[in-house]
Amino acid sequence: MSTEFDIAIIGGGNAGLTLAAQLAAQDNPPSTVVIEPQTVQQRDCSWGLWALDQQTEQLAHSTKGRWRRWQLVDETRRVVHSSNQYSYLSLSSADYLLDRAAQLREPVSLIEDSVKALHPQQSETIIETEQGRYSAKTVYDSRPPEIGYSTLRQHFLGWQITTKEPIKDPDMATLMDFRVDQSRGLHFIYALPFSDHHLLIESTLISGRMETQDWYRDAIKGWLRDNNIE
Repeated sequence: MSTEFDIAIIGGGNAGLTLAAQLAAQDNPPSTVVIEPQTVQQRDCSWGLWALDQQTEQLAHSTKGRWRRWQLVDETRRVVHSSNQYSYLSLSSADYLLDRAAQLREPVSLIEDSVKALHPQQSETIIETEQGRYSAKTVYDSRPPEIGYSTLRQHFLGWQITTKEPIKDPDMATLMDFRVDQSRGLHFIYALPFSDHHLLIESTLISGRMETQDWYRDAIKGWLRDNNIE
């Protein structure tokens, strides 16, 4: 394989592989390499987003759940929103990324490697990796920036569960339920019913530090108990 490219994309996640698939679809694609250290399966998670009906059709292959109604809840009120234009979707990241990877064709390729350093030159950038060196005229770097210690972070722990009894309203997505412990930061429960017996539930906290896994688990257990879900 060549080590010289028109474009190098660092990171084969949503942004990286979506860009690569769009480049591969051109009539005369630029030579492009996507450099990603992990397999799609190692990075599998759920993505949530709003989508128009046309976009929903395009994403059907990776959609785990779809809702026209969603709610936000606190101790004093419940706010419910709905839309005839938009749906809230939960996607399987693995299914989405595998579909985008399948759309790649020469001269656009994906390699499993890890970038160690970038060395900008006058007309190109040298990319030093664990397995070798590459050069590219243009580099798109999708790696997240380093986060300072004092920065607020959003962190969460989630379960997928099967319930004994049917879920009361499987057509309603709970985006934020604040009726949980608020002593450690901005804390809410996120709950998506994929069917009347299948539920994704996450304890999500925005704060300056992460808690122990038991803290998030206890929050989930408490929310399930308060909502009579077994």
